[in-house]
Amino acid sequence: MQATGNRAMSQKKEKQRRRERREIQAALAEQLRLLAKRCRDFDEGDWGEAVGMATRLRVILNPGGKGTPSILQSLGAKKVLLLSTCEPIEDSDNVLEALGGLYRQRFAKDENGVFYELTPKLGDTDYRAEFPATRWWEHIVSIVDSGGGRHVYRRKDVVADIANKDGGAHLADSIPESYDVMSRPGGIIKVTIGPEGATEEVPIAGVHLAMLRQIAYEVLNSPALVALTDHANDGKVPVSSPGSTGSQEGQSTGAWREKADPDPLRDNIARYFAAYYQEARSQLSGRSFSIETVPSHLMLWRKLVRTWETKDGHFVVEHISSPAAFSWLGYQPPRFDSYEYYLHLNPRRDQTLEEMTGVRVEENASVLMADVRGKRIGDAGYEEVQNGDFMERVDAISRNKVPELTEESAREAAQVDMQPYLGLE
Repeated sequence: MQATGNRAMSQKKEKQRRRERREIQAALAEQLRLLAKRCRDFDEGDWGEAVGMATRLRVILNPGGKGTPSILQSLGAKKVLLLSTCEPIEDSDNVLEALGGLYRQRFAKDENGVFYELTPKLGDTDYRAEFPATRWWEHIVSIVDSGGGRHVYRRKDVVADIANKDGGAHLADSIPESYDVMSRPGGIIKVTIGPEGATEEVPIAGVHLAMLRQIAYEVLNSPALVALTDHANDGKVPVSSPGSTGSQEGQSTGAWREKADPDPLRDNIARYFAAYYQEARSQLSGRSFSIETVPSHLMLWRKLVRTWETKDGHFVVEHISSPAAFSWLGYQPPRFDSYEYYLHLNPRRDQTLEEMTGVRVEENASVLMADVRGKRIGDAGYEEVQNGDFMERVDAISRNKVPELTEESAREAAQVDMQPYLGLE
């Protein structure tokens, strides 16, 4: 009878204490510190640190159940804004394959001949935006057609697969096909190198590690996430703004402790034109229209939105076409690159607005000047749009008018601009 009683006592649920918020904030700070350390070692050539990087990211971000929440869940911060340096990719039948923007590839030449280089982009990227963590985690960052099937990879897949399959939580004895494609040499990228007549196909290894390293860069350079480590934070989810990283461009590790100082006016400009083109796409989608009728600045290809600042208190916003290898000269491309780079900022304060644009503007308008240079198919000089550096549109905006550029006003402006095309059959 006594043994039975002891057994019953041993089966009683052990008392548990809920962690205080300060403890969770300290844990987040420690995970970020360890992540930064792993990144430094990785950058010095120790690829084995990738598992540690993935594990730290999983602890911070990966949603769990009641007993195993992520740090963000424990802090009630699932909507905290995280930096994205990679355009979200649409999962649709239009997209057969998309290698994503988490890394860059280049061929170069030295004394030993031509070589290929694969690197994470880190801070050297034109696209910078922020998204709530739950959406950011689910964003598609690559779609691969392996010949045996189509594989879609989200940030969570890259992180969780490396952590779960290669020794972070355990070493899997069998590997799913999707992770095998992502991790094996040549699964995503093969390049051909060599002189004509003696070329060699080389399977590229470590693509998934470059993707992981860029994801770590995004996390370490997300000011709103870093703000959560501050004990003065009272539980409100801090927010930040597109393009603010809290570190100098190109610095990849150790910068997460620095405070960001974003310019909210530039952020308003980013949101305004993002909303403008999203509304334009919304109006165009599902309609039958002639591509010859729609001017190029409204076509669904990627654009670079670049902002200059004048010395007399204005912004000049340039919208530059970037159709890459795709052409709209009479046929449908195999996939859409329908996102913008927001914002690629190169402030220059050495010229007035008139010196920079040659135009005097009305001082009472929100957008002081809108010079649309987009062309229709058949227009003289349309071919120059295909070059990828064609200036589609230029806007001049007074600094004191920027707060008036709301997302609502952007959608209204896009609807007005689209009005001539909405009735087309």
